Amino acid sequence: FAYSKLQPGEICGLHTHVTMEEYFFFLSGTAKYFVGEEVYNVEKGSFLRIPANTYHELRNNNTEELEIIYFGIATD
Repeated sequence: FAYSKLQPGEICGLHTHVTMEEYFFFLSGTAKYFVGEEVYNVEKGSFLRIPANTYHELRNNNTEELEIIYFGIATD
């Protein structure tokens, strides 16, 4: 498990993990999560799974801090 914060305006840029799924639970704040061709509006209490080998980008375009707990599971 890992814990992270994204400050207002901060972006976790577009990337992929070829052999790892990621799971995110949002503790506070709101943001947009781009996953493949989909866009998700995430907020406190949201849970999101990112399949392996799927491009994703998290953008905190809001005025409040975003807090996240996340982990990855190897698929290969």
